[in-house]
Amino acid sequence: ASVMDRSFSDVTETVVTTVAPTTTVPDQPCTTEWCEVELGTECELKYIVNYPVDEPSSITMDLTCEGNSWIGIGFSVDGKMDGSEAVIAGAGQEPRKYHLGGKWFGPGG
Repeated sequence: ASVMDRSFSDVTETVVTTVAPTTTVPDQPCTTEWCEVELGTECELKYIVNYPVDEPSSITMDLTCEGNSWIGIGFSVDGKMDGSEAVIAGAGQEPRKYHLGGKWFGPGG
């Protein structure tokens, strides 16, 4: 069935939420208010960027998806998966942080 025909009567949500930062840089996008992005038809990402004085910058995210599956987001300093970090959560589970340290060299890899 298409997304429009699907019933969500048995849908569960996985929500990763943290407290919004208190220090911001005025007049910069997504620093004084949450920015919202729809990711496909079933996921929404809300985020706010924090630029504190004398501390590293950070981003606070709220990623919500309808359905019974998993969600994840990864971060890399060089654009590669190997050596990056990810936060992953399944429906009804607490999010966990992972260090991605391996590669798969299967068919075509």
